Amino acid sequence: KLMFEPEELRDDVVGLDAKGISVKIHATGDRSARTALDAFEAARRVNGDSGQIHEVSHAELIHPDDIPRFAALNVAAEMCPILWYPIPGLDWAAWLGPDRQVWPVKNLVESGALVIYGSDWPVVPTVNPWPGIESMVTRADPTGASDETLWPEQAIDLATTIRIFTLNGAVANKVGDSSGSLEVGKDADFIVLDRNIFEVPITDVGETEVVMSVVGGNEII
Repeated sequence: KLMFEPEELRDDVVGLDAKGISVKIHATGDRSARTALDAFEAARRVNGDSGQIHEVSHAELIHPDDIPRFAALNVAAEMCPILWYPIPGLDWAAWLGPDRQVWPVKNLVESGALVIYGSDWPVVPTVNPWPGIESMVTRADPTGASDETLWPEQAIDLATTIRIFTLNGAVANKVGDSSGSLEVGKDADFIVLDRNIFEVPITDVGETEVVMSVVGGNEII
């Protein structure tokens, strides 16, 4: 079910894009994702490449034909990690059929799309990103309650995951030149962790804790 008629959404997006305003559209189903992409495509067709990085929020269910359109249209796919591992009571196969995949992270990354992270707070029980980072790599429950995985073929490596949670988000927020990674000339924004997440087992990453946060070179308590 769409909250906006496609024509209305298209006209609004074209108008906002023309004014230099980035648009983020909440789309959890494959029909809504396609409708959002159609609106962004219309904006590119009418206004040319405005440079605005528009976003599809959640992007959890996408028709395979629409995966390449994210990169082609310079649209970011924002994903929330609370559902990309098996959760009791969520029977995706029963609801959607056996051929659909939820959270096609790897397909999007390999297509060249800008994939970013969204906490979905306060809908989800915690804003802690580390369990979601672990489960993006394992596609398994980061609490260890079960070894079952959810579409493990969509798992990605840890380095790619960290980029999604850091630099990619900065790029989408128009601050990629000054934030999102540790580089000379960028803001001194970083965190110090209680472990080297690239040296511990991936199943330990979900318990990572931040021991120090620095913003603009200043330690923040």
